[in-house]
Amino acid sequence: MCYATDDPDSLNNVWRVWIPEFRRYYPASTGFCLLGLKRDTRLDEMTVDGVTVAKERAKILHERFEFCGDYLECSVEENPQHARHCMDLLITDALYNWR
Repeated sequence: MCYATDDPDSLNNVWRVWIPEFRRYYPASTGFCLLGLKRDTRLDEMTVDGVTVAKERAKILHERFEFCGDYLECSVEENPQHARHCMDLLITDALYNWR
């Protein structure tokens, strides 16, 4: 599951909408991961304008809902290769943690 680091509602929707929706259609043994997108907006004061999701809040959600692997953030604007690497890591973690 992905959320935008520059939109607090995006992270709220992960636990309010997407986790229940995911659990409705997939067995409990199915692993799922959390990835913060648009990390560059947290660093850009012109874009951020004081409204971002704190990394610590996302990490708490990551632990609470037992997402697979590590919590990661990426930005295609910063580094497209790193974004691809994050996706590869999360897919591997989800497959490895299939219960």
